[in-house]
Amino acid sequence: MSRDPQYPAKFSRVIVTLIDGVVKEYDITAGGGLLRYLMQEATNSGALVLLCGPKTHAIPMHQIAEVVMHEFDSPQARDASYKGKTE
Repeated sequence: MSRDPQYPAKFSRVIVTLIDGVVKEYDITAGGGLLRYLMQEATNSGALVLLCGPKTHAIPMHQIAEVVMHEFDSPQARDASYKGKTE
C-alpha cells in the first residue's frame, strides 16, 4: 500500500519526563500534531499509550510530569538528533 503524497510520513521522538525525574524517549511514526490527541486519550484512559513499531508502551498519567514531541521529516533526521537511550 502506497502512502498518499499529500500526507507524507512523519517521524517523531516523544520525550516523557516522569515525576521522579526519569526521562524516557520513544520513537514513533507520526507527526507532532498527534500529541494533542494522545494527551486527550491519556486523560480519558489514565495512561499515555505509545505505539513504537512492534512495542506498545503505556505510561500511567499519575507518573508523568511532562511530555514533549519533536517531529522530523525522516527517520535519519530523527536518528541524527539522538542524544539518549531510545526505547
